Amino acid sequence: MGKAGIVKSDTGMLGGFSLNKTPDKIHLQEIYCAIEDRKAFYLNVNKEKLNQSANSKKINNFFIKLFSDIQIEIENKMENITLKNILNHIK
Repeated sequence: MGKAGIVKSDTGMLGGFSLNKTPDKIHLQEIYCAIEDRKAFYLNVNKEKLNQSANSKKINNFFIKLFSDIQIEIENKMENITLKNILNHIK
């Protein structure tokens, strides 16, 4: 999370980790990506040309588009949730 700029570290006897930004400026999407090193609901689709029928290709393309749209919706939702929202919710 340090590489993502979410936390910073201080050295020495009083060192440790602290937030690099205020909780209202840290979004769930950036926390998730920093921890998982990938996007939420990441879809790793094998796009090799297989011997598929025309209908199979259409079905496959439909689901690739569907999952891509779902990924965008999840990311948008996570970008609207801040660490402050989460902390307020669990208090």
